Amino acid sequence: MCAAGVGVLSVLGIAGAGAEQPDGPGTERWQFATDAAIGSSPTVVDDTVYVGSDDGRVYAVDTENGTEQWAFDTGGVVTSSPTVVDGTVFVGSRDGFLYALDTENGTQQWAFDTGLDVTSSPTVADGTVFVGSHDETVYALDAADGAQQWTFDTSYLVTESSPTVVDGTVYVGDFDGFGGTLYALDAADGTQQWTYAATGEIVSSPTVVEGTVYVGDRNVHELDAADGAEQWSYDTGEAVVSSPTVLDGTVFVGSGDGAVYALEATDGSEAWQFGTGGPVLSAPTVADGTVFVGSDDDNVYALDAADGAQQWSYETGGSIRSAPTVVDGTLFVGSNDGTLYALETSATRSSEDSRVRLGTLGHHHVWAENASGQDGEDGDDGGDDGGGSGDGPPPIVGDTAPQSLAGDGLYRDIDGDGEFTIGDVQLFFEHRDADVVQDNAEFFNFDGGESPGVSIVDVQALFLDYLGEQ
Repeated sequence: MCAAGVGVLSVLGIAGAGAEQPDGPGTERWQFATDAAIGSSPTVVDDTVYVGSDDGRVYAVDTENGTEQWAFDTGGVVTSSPTVVDGTVFVGSRDGFLYALDTENGTQQWAFDTGLDVTSSPTVADGTVFVGSHDETVYALDAADGAQQWTFDTSYLVTESSPTVVDGTVYVGDFDGFGGTLYALDAADGTQQWTYAATGEIVSSPTVVEGTVYVGDRNVHELDAADGAEQWSYDTGEAVVSSPTVLDGTVFVGSGDGAVYALEATDGSEAWQFGTGGPVLSAPTVADGTVFVGSDDDNVYALDAADGAQQWSYETGGSIRSAPTVVDGTLFVGSNDGTLYALETSATRSSEDSRVRLGTLGHHHVWAENASGQDGEDGDDGGDDGGGSGDGPPPIVGDTAPQSLAGDGLYRDIDGDGEFTIGDVQLFFEHRDADVVQDNAEFFNFDGGESPGVSIVDVQALFLDYLGEQ
């Protein structure tokens, strides 16, 4: 079995990821390895990049050379993206806690227990931290000491939808597996201002620009920020997990159909689309006229914001659900191969889109210095539902649950696309330690053993099953 283990690593392309890249844009500056997948989106402030990992740690890494400054251990997977304000890192964990850490050394300032997974990314406005939890609650906490200011009960889980705060209103979505609701709440006391009933689950984080809210479910929606009235909707054909971002009248967003879309903000008409080789769960960012986004096909793409033409791409060793951030021409992004990458770009400036400027799902120094939830045009993201069911495991990636194609009670089709491929082996390898897998281990007992949980032995057995079908 040891030889099979080496074979898995070789076939999955984990070793040597990013090697022999050409000079110029798309060249690797450095990479920083963690012990598990990185779905968290990086935040860059004062020459430090902060990011979470599925290994349960929050890392502070030097932006210049990729050396570790400190690491903080939480009690669960960290897909939440850090928010950094006034010398404090705020980040959630699947252990149910929201943590406040000192930016200098990673020491814990306080922690707040929500009781269930915190995969939503926090945002901060006027001294208050806003975050959602799988316990079906949105929390407002004092940024100084974590004291609870108010709570709002949603109908269902608040998963990857991260709060956006603009002009005294908190916008956040929930998810029940069949549909979802977007809420507009008063930031002062949590009272509900309006709701929007979506036809699909809301995992996407909303963005707000010039009195308009943009959010995805199974469509991209534009809503009036004042009352939630829908102004237009665009159907991509698959779930929109990617969080929209807006710049200069164009909405950029990814879709589960594998494409990146540019839509006219005025009426939702399509300006262009670019097809990748896998679902696009990553949220785009825009810098110097270039759109940067990751895909489940393992690549980071640089696209011309005007027409979607590909400028370059960089292949990592795993799918990318992390949202990239560009600072002073360097792109930072995490990959499911467990690596944080710093890549050269042709940009001379930093990310300037609404997502980054609002501090939703990763940001940089401009928002950190402001931290007031201003409209994105005026200024400058991951996890799954860990609960199982008697019918099989919940989705591990995206919104499609694994399938048992052989009818033996084992779910080898990890991505749920109706086929058992080497890609399923790769996904299982990358996510074997995730709560959604470990909590549903009976569906992934590929080695037939009696030991609890999922281990590398199950990955090896799945790999051998794949070889046996070739």
